[in-house]
Amino acid sequence: MPTRADEIRRYHSDYFSFVGADAQGAVYLAHDNNRGQTGDRFFADHWIMMYAQGQGVVPIIGSAHYPNPGKILETIPDSAHFQFRGTVGGGMRMVSAVNDIDMAVEGLTPILRRQTQGDDYWIGAAPSTLRWKGRQLAGRVIFEFIARTGYNRFTSDFGANWSNFNGLYLLTEDGRDLYLRYHERVQPGTPRE
Repeated sequence: MPTRADEIRRYHSDYFSFVGADAQGAVYLAHDNNRGQTGDRFFADHWIMMYAQGQGVVPIIGSAHYPNPGKILETIPDSAHFQFRGTVGGGMRMVSAVNDIDMAVEGLTPILRRQTQGDDYWIGAAPSTLRWKGRQLAGRVIFEFIARTGYNRFTSDFGANWSNFNGLYLLTEDGRDLYLRYHERVQPGTPRE
């Protein structure tokens, strides 16, 4: 029987930060997709926040933990509220019928990458289109990927990795992406930019 120290622990996260606009104003969508494994248990969740100019915070159904019976870590497993098609590198589509959301993201490639043994962190950006409640918003996604071995946020101490976390995704005057991030107490494999 394996001990807790012998258990396989892995964690993957794909975070999409969309900002776009149409004639009605700007919309921001933050969609964090997490998967983890501890031993033979597999976990998944979506953490989602949406803001629409002139409307404020938009309630989203499905921002919660959900079952991962397919034991999927490498890609984002579908939930009852969100389905995913394609790949991060080749272009991806995220659809939620219940929220009337359909987001298409062009292929993402790493702009900044940090790898250590068992850990991979990278960020990238790409054009994106969000269809939401009859609107079509042209915009951009900044994407953040984390894969860690020997750690699972679902069953490990999470706070130690992200104490006082602050992250800003910005668009510069000349149309380039700028990502500023700060947090206290860094653990091995936890990026600090």
